[in-house]
This record gives sequence, structure tokens and C-alpha cells, in this order.
Amino acid sequence: MGAAADHSGAHPLVSIWHGTADTTVAPRNATGLVEQWTDVAGTDQTPDVTDTVAGQRHRVYGGKVEY
Repeated sequence: MGAAADHSGAHPLVSIWHGTADTTVAPRNATGLVEQWTDVAGTDQTPDVTDTVAGQRHRVYGGKVEY
């Protein structure tokens, strides 16, 4: 994506949503957000939690980024 994130202090918990029927926004945009926010949060891009919620894939990275 872009340059590495640099921020000191507390970071927000982030929840990224992308509908499976969304024909306007490309799914890679959500993937890019996961990459950026896991970098900001200082966690890797391997989900700690992978499950299904209301029939949709759900992943949590480092307890800080949810997709």
C-alpha cells in the first residue's frame, strides 16, 4: 500500500465492513485497510480469530482490528 504508519499514543479499535454484494467498492479496498490498520496497531496480518457471524466471514487481528 503506502508508507509505514507512524503514530504514537493510543490507537482506536477498528472494525472494517464490506458487503459481499457491493459492486461499487472493490474488496481489495477492505484488504488494504486491514493491511494499514494492522500496521498501525503493530500486529501481524494473521487473524487470531476466524469465525462466521450471521453467515459472513469474521476475522480479528491482535484484538485491535476486526474485518
